[in-house]
Amino acid sequence: MYKKIKGVKELSKDLRTIFNFSMGVYHSVVYADSSIESMQDIKGKRVFVDPPGSATRRTVVQMIDAVTGYKADEDYTTVKLGWDAAAQSFQDGNLDVYFNPTNAPSPAISQIALTKKIRFLGIPKDDLEGNEGVAALTKNPGFRITQLKQNTYGENQVNSDDVYTLAVTVGISTNKNIPEETIYKMTKTFWEKITAQYDSAPWLSNISLDKALLDLNMPLHPECRALLP
Repeated sequence: MYKKIKGVKELSKDLRTIFNFSMGVYHSVVYADSSIESMQDIKGKRVFVDPPGSATRRTVVQMIDAVTGYKADEDYTTVKLGWDAAAQSFQDGNLDVYFNPTNAPSPAISQIALTKKIRFLGIPKDDLEGNEGVAALTKNPGFRITQLKQNTYGENQVNSDDVYTLAVTVGISTNKNIPEETIYKMTKTFWEKITAQYDSAPWLSNISLDKALLDLNMPLHPECRALLP
């Protein structure tokens, strides 16, 4: 996305990673009492594939195409909303399928599951190998296949098996010219405080030191090395 910037190759050499973490997994939610039990069933349905212009929207559209061959706004209707409006619209029954790339358990989806039975759609096991479209998705930096566990959202999640879906790693980075003391203090404070938040915000447990180097694709800032295992 930065290839047209003048001197981009030289500028990229100044980048340093502080740490990486999981952005989340791609959730594809439907109500359990709907007729939708797989991605093949979304034909003709109203689908939130994430906000217009977003990278996540392109990923969802590609994933649906890879699994079903369906084309956006030809085989199903994409609903153009922001994150909050889409969550509310799904709760109000104005959407048939709600996609959200978020850490599990997601507070927004947990709220839905408190009162209604839900089902997660996923990538069929048979498509994990030999499906060129699925393989192309996992070639993007930070992308991999993962499983959303069948009991992630409690008794109102009706999936009888774990669901295969996409997981994404993102990160926090800096410029090598930022004072090293600043990076050290900021990073040390973050890691010292994060575990205290796990109980009040369970999804934060996806951010941990043992995953801080996952999918690293640029040099690690030297002041971060002493803080990592």
